[in-house]
Parts: sequence; C-alpha cells; structure tokens
Amino acid sequence: MAKTIKIEFVSVIKGIGDIFPVIKASQYKRKWVDAVLKDYKEKKQEMKTEVHLMRCPGIFSLLNEGYILTTWCDIVITTKKDEEGFAWQLPMNPSSNKEMFNTPPISAHYEDITKWFPKNEKQTNTIVKINSPLHVIAPKGIKLLMLPIPYPDHFDFECVPGILDPSECTELNAQLKWFKKDGEVLIKAGTPIAHLIPLCNTKTKIEIVNRDASKKELEFIEVIQNIQAFSFDKSIHKFKKSIKNMYEKYFTE
Repeated sequence: MAKTIKIEFVSVIKGIGDIFPVIKASQYKRKWVDAVLKDYKEKKQEMKTEVHLMRCPGIFSLLNEGYILTTWCDIVITTKKDEEGFAWQLPMNPSSNKEMFNTPPISAHYEDITKWFPKNEKQTNTIVKINSPLHVIAPKGIKLLMLPIPYPDHFDFECVPGILDPSECTELNAQLKWFKKDGEVLIKAGTPIAHLIPLCNTKTKIEIVNRDASKKELEFIEVIQNIQAFSFDKSIHKFKKSIKNMYEKYFTE
C-alpha cells in the first residue's frame, strides 16, 4: 500500500478552509469539457476511427492532476487604459477589519520588476498579487509546483508559474498576469486561480539518456500498436489498464 503524504492548507482567517478550501483538480468542472463530453457521447458510435479531443489522454490527465487554489472572497480589479497599476475592492473594508488582515489582501508588482519578464502585447505591465489567508504545511522534501489553471474558461488573468517550498515560505499567494487593460473584472469567491502539483524532492540522482530504441523497446511499441489495432475505437482509455500491465511486464519486472 502506498504511503500517504499529508499536505495541510491552514487558514489564518477562521472558516476559509471549510467554505473555500483547496480542492482536488478533478473537482474543477470546466464548461467546455462538459460540451466536449456531450459531443463525444453523441458521436461515439458513428466516429469509429475519427479523432476526438475526448480521446486525448494528456489533456485530461493534466486536468485531474494535483489541486486547485481558489479565491477566498469576491474581488474586483479595475484597470484603466494607458495607466499603470489597478484599483481593487473587496466586499469588506480591510482597514475596518484589521484583525482579519495581517497583510494587505491584494498587492502588486510593478514595471520595475515585471519589465524583466517576457510578456505578450495583451498583458499589462503590472502583476496582481492575491495574498491568500492560506499557508502550506508539508513534510520535509515536499514542494508545490504552482502553474496557471490549464485550459480555463476565462482569459482575464493567468497565474505566474513557480515552485513553492513550504520550508522556505508557507504563504500560498497567487501572482497573476493581467490581460484586461481597460475595465472591471469581478473574480467571484471560489474561482480557480492556480494549479498546484506536489513535487517530491528525492536524493536519487536522475540520469537523462538519448539513444535509439533497443530491440526490446521496439517490441513493446509494436505490441501496443497491435493492441490498438484490434478495435475501431482508437481511444487509449479503452486499453489503459492493459498497456500499463504490459509496460510493467517489459520494463519493471
């Protein structure tokens, strides 16, 4: 049985962990995925050998991997064309609730810092920093890879990627690239803002090798291709268990 590793997300504001917790990535339901699944079910019988997005294992494995950080309250961000920075607003007044806010809930990185980052023309020069009340407590050697939400339903902002090492900093804050240069954006409480994937820091050295496939590896590849050739449905999902068992037989025994 695999050993359970406990990663704890603790909130300095009471109740946040119950109302707006960090969730499993598989729990985030995208509208476009529902549409793709519906289309696939309607066309599956007639598709036979045709390609369909629902049959792509890489995309949907990523959507279900790790965890999702969401916003803990409603946030309004307002930008003005040709002006640096932004205005922000929460439902509550932070200055009137100082016992709730040890640090400002929203802050920013301006062009003196962001000028060094590559950016596209649709992006503002300011990074919006969402200071979450959550902190991360994890076992020694466990880090979190923080990534943009993959294949999101919105495109007003995108999390800046990075690695969070709880032994160096427990704060779980999201730095957001901002793409709406003029106007107001309401980020509702519970909106996904960052994709978190746990990393295990092992002392085992990893060696990278580039070479031609061996006779045994070519044999494995041929067997897998033969398995997929036995059915009109070329979806890898149908044969996932068989392929995993075959992989273990060839390479791990």
